[in-house]
Amino acid sequence: MSLTIGFGFNMCSSNTEERLRKALQENRGSYTISKDGRVELNLSDEKVTKAIKKQIENIENIEEVTDK
Repeated sequence: MSLTIGFGFNMCSSNTEERLRKALQENRGSYTISKDGRVELNLSDEKVTKAIKKQIENIENIEEVTDK
């Protein structure tokens, strides 16, 4: 499952819904969704752990700027 965070403020909802539907279909078996909407990732799935590691690496490359 991809953990990519995007900010598509100008995106129409049908495009967003289609992207979500596609992501859910492509990653079937990598997650479960409970009746109350809780999403759990299958951390035994190598594809899931690789995606998480990639996102952590991307976060590490973000430079933090603080005002002094």
